[in-house]
Amino acid sequence: MQVTGRIDDRVLWTNLFLLFWLVPDRRIKRPLED
Repeated sequence: MQVTGRIDDRVLWTNLFLLFWLVPDRRIKRPLED
């Protein structure tokens, strides 16, 4: 039970990290491409 809980936490943190990392990255790339 504890192991699955830790895995879920890691997945949630990684998803949040990717979202915050990719969203600004796209915003920065769009103006540069234009």
